[in-house]
Amino acid sequence: MGQGRYSKKQVERAGNKLRSDDLISDEAEFSEVMDVLSYWRFSHEEPLERAFEMLQEEVGKVEKHPIYGKRLKRQSSISIKLRRF
Repeated sequence: MGQGRYSKKQVERAGNKLRSDDLISDEAEFSEVMDVLSYWRFSHEEPLERAFEMLQEEVGKVEKHPIYGKRLKRQSSISIKLRRF
């Protein structure tokens, strides 16, 4: 992934805020948390694409008409999962 826009500590802090039951009432803080979440979410786009291409290559060797699917996790799903664990 290389050098990121946000540090690991900033990502963890944003995750903790999303996990918290307290609503983020400050608009600037909410915007920052959502920016970090968007950055983190989209930082997985390229590795997901590489893994998908590798999967297609391998499955294509044994299956004539495979069906594939992929997606980035939605922001709401990320927030729910953070609270669950």
